[in-house]
Amino acid sequence: MGHMLFIDQPLNVGFSYSGNRTGTQQVSSSNEGALHLVNFLYNFYREWPKLAASPLYITGESFAGHYIPAFAREILLNETFKAATKVNLKGVAIGDGWVDPINQFNYYDSLLYSAGIISNKFREDDYVINTAGVLNYLNSVNWNYISNWKRARKDVWRINNQIRGWAKTYGNLWFVLVNRAGHLVPTDQPESAFNMFGHFVRDDRNWNQ
Repeated sequence: MGHMLFIDQPLNVGFSYSGNRTGTQQVSSSNEGALHLVNFLYNFYREWPKLAASPLYITGESFAGHYIPAFAREILLNETFKAATKVNLKGVAIGDGWVDPINQFNYYDSLLYSAGIISNKFREDDYVINTAGVLNYLNSVNWNYISNWKRARKDVWRINNQIRGWAKTYGNLWFVLVNRAGHLVPTDQPESAFNMFGHFVRDDRNWNQ
């Protein structure tokens, strides 16, 4: 059995509030937000210590592409927190994430042009995260095995013999494209989203099912 924990983050977003929505109590950076999340997890595991042994997956979408890497990094580097909680961080998953604006933003015009939406290539910033931009930043990641990732094959992803997209994995780095889905994949394609996450938590790389 797994447990799902939803967090409104950063502070003063949604139901996460401090009583003061102005001034010095506002979060000003992803790293500051990460410290708040680690503090939250510390208190959570102190209240329910048995859950600390369960595999922890941090997930989110869109602008969480900024917060999730910072959160995971803080967990991995915070030796005091790890010693106190024995946290078992297994992975992070970012859906349609705004992670690296420099390497993502320049692909909006290419996306619109290749889709036949515009006749001339020009900058248009009303469109959400696109596949070409995400792949561009993944190919730019500073990682010892990035050349292997670039050469990794794309596997067609099927559910009950129906093509749902494709996946590319190497080591701990995964990319999955979900067919007929917009910015909110679980809303547009809930069955595919559920199946994809199952592959991830089981480390199941057999996509032809």
